[in-house]
Amino acid sequence: PYFYAWTPGTLLSDSTIANPDFYADGSPVTLFVTVTDSEGCTAIDSIQISIFPLTAVDAGPDTLYCFQNNIENLPTPNPTGGTWSGTGVVDGSAGTFNPIVAGLGTHLVIYRYEDGNGCVYRDTIEVEVINPTPVSTMPNFAVCLGDADVVLTATPSGGSWGILSGDPN
Repeated sequence: PYFYAWTPGTLLSDSTIANPDFYADGSPVTLFVTVTDSEGCTAIDSIQISIFPLTAVDAGPDTLYCFQNNIENLPTPNPTGGTWSGTGVVDGSAGTFNPIVAGLGTHLVIYRYEDGNGCVYRDTIEVEVINPTPVSTMPNFAVCLGDADVVLTATPSGGSWGILSGDPN
């Protein structure tokens, strides 16, 4: 059997085992381990542990999209330069999302960022995909030049009218 003695042992789960857990306190540290075998022979080694500050990562607010075949931009994360993943993400580097690919419902989307020290951070947002509000308009009709103005109606109210070229279907 081997006997282990780690120093300083205050940052370890157990200073008398071969593979203790290390609890970082924010300061770099050098740990020493002395290993003694059953014959009384000893060996000493050390390890230097660097501690890097945390990078705050924010994937942005939870988001809602309509169930339509549109490529949507996910929120701008902070810091930028990471990648997105999850159901409906069609380009993780560009941060684009397709509600049709995701399907109706709430989806967890993950933003992963790796800093210059190789530390990896993740943040998540919920992306909800809903059916768009159904719209109905008045029946088709014809007018002649010179006729009185016609008021167009649609439900729900509050939208805006526009002119489409071609067949919208």
